[in-house]
Amino acid sequence: MLIDWLGSLGLALPAAGESRVIRFEGAPELWFEKIDGQYVLALPLAPLPTRMLSGVMLLLLQVNSPLSTLQPARLTVDGRGHLLLWCTLDEHADPEVCQAACDKLHAGYHELLPLLQAQEESIPVRSGSLFV
Repeated sequence: MLIDWLGSLGLALPAAGESRVIRFEGAPELWFEKIDGQYVLALPLAPLPTRMLSGVMLLLLQVNSPLSTLQPARLTVDGRGHLLLWCTLDEHADPEVCQAACDKLHAGYHELLPLLQAQEESIPVRSGSLFV
């Protein structure tokens, strides 16, 4: 169960509106929160670039596709304009499922972060529509 997995990390279930930070050695930290009765595991990626290649934008949008290799992870932008990879965890999830969710978010981080680190000066500005 989720509570057992968190306990193995030295953490307790958060109450509504509370957060926990989950750290694994050599990996970016994860945020764990209870929001509207569900548990959310999130990994901050980077600020949303003000300019990006159209292909990068399409790759980011593909994350939310049901055919994405990162499923069940989802991609969103928070109120500060930072990209977040996230997924929900059921309170009755096995510790293996919880760890697999962490591994999936970390894999997505390593897959997507290089795309977001392109120098904005080198990105051509497109005018017009992406689709013909």
